[in-house]
Amino acid sequence: MNSTNRAANRLVIGVTGLIILLLGAVALAVGLPTVIRDGWADGNATATRTLDGWLQQTPLGGPQTSWLWLVGLAALVLLAVLLVVFISRQGRGHTSLLLTEPATDDGQTVVESGLAEQVLQDALADRPEFITSNVSTYRVAKRSVLKVSVTCRRGISPQDVTTLISQQLRHLDALLGVQVPALIQVSGGFRARVSRSTRTQ
Repeated sequence: MNSTNRAANRLVIGVTGLIILLLGAVALAVGLPTVIRDGWADGNATATRTLDGWLQQTPLGGPQTSWLWLVGLAALVLLAVLLVVFISRQGRGHTSLLLTEPATDDGQTVVESGLAEQVLQDALADRPEFITSNVSTYRVAKRSVLKVSVTCRRGISPQDVTTLISQQLRHLDALLGVQVPALIQVSGGFRARVSRSTRTQ
């Protein structure tokens, strides 16, 4: 329901995991016995010599510089740009407006999404069938769509839950005087996890 880039999301998770893995490897190396630590040091020295050899074989303007540094810098810049794009896209899709009626001589009617969310949340909060419930509003194809997510207790029928939420949505429609598109997401237990209902005009 939002526009978060899935590839960027996975990239951030992968980079974070790699950093944590490297930190864990360093911490493990510090705590290793002397023999293993000496072997690690020898391997590190070999890797350093190999890297120095690569740098010497790829000179750029002089023996002390290498074009591999430019490649590494470009990769870091690209990673930074991807992270900035990822961060800037977080939370997009949410909207604070549910309905905006055309302006007339008497004025204009605007319904904030917080009103509908609070009405539905209050109606679902005390239901014994639910462990948790959440209502949010998204902008989809230039229209505001309510998303009602509930986590059911074990043994509760997803069909009964969908019927109950649909009834509350009809009450909201009657209150607003217009049918609001909504997505109902039910989770909790296998039967509930595979059940999803969408109501559109």
